[in-house]
Amino acid sequence: LAHTPVRLARCRKLLLLCGTALVQRLWCVLELYAWHAMGGSVHDVEVLIVGAGPEEAKQVVACFDSFHVMYSTTTSTADERVFIRAIELASVPRVNELVRQCLWNVDRAANSFLTHGMLPHGTASASGPVLSLQHSTQPEPEAHA
Repeated sequence: LAHTPVRLARCRKLLLLCGTALVQRLWCVLELYAWHAMGGSVHDVEVLIVGAGPEEAKQVVACFDSFHVMYSTTTSTADERVFIRAIELASVPRVNELVRQCLWNVDRAANSFLTHGMLPHGTASASGPVLSLQHSTQPEPEAHA
């Protein structure tokens, strides 16, 4: 988390690999917020829906539409304290609004997935570094003092 702003400052676009778990993880939500705080725009967010099929694509849209940071979690108690403090500093309403602002992008990607079974045209861009946030089954990085 300490080096995240440095990585984010170099990114022109943000690629979200979205499954239903993306907005349920505090780590991913905070990376999205940090990217925005470093000057990123919701208009520069590219979304790829990942998952089993059409039902999951609809669920991803629903997760963004009903998002509230208080339902996001982390697996580490040590990280949880740091993440909660970061959200308090950013403000809960701002974090919630930012995630919901991504709904248009998520809905566009889901519609493309449902209609064509593929990603929106031009999703992968070579216009500069792209940060990819994705949910994985690996444990979150440990916090360093």
